[in-house]
Amino acid sequence: MSEDGEHIDIELYMIAHYLQHGHELKELCNLSEIEKSFMIASMLVMKKQDTENDIALAEFTGRMANPLLKSE
Repeated sequence: MSEDGEHIDIELYMIAHYLQHGHELKELCNLSEIEKSFMIASMLVMKKQDTENDIALAEFTGRMANPLLKSE
């Protein structure tokens, strides 16, 4: 569930994600269930890594902007 209570269709989200990365709609629609599961899991791993990288960059940027700020 999303924060507003609406259900997110992970398969549609996966299709949108891979369309943005150059895959063809026909290719994505013809995936087997195991291929869909793999593509979804891969997408979620990449999203998690991107989020962790963004957080690390924000923390680093904050330390660079505030060198006198003490770390926790």
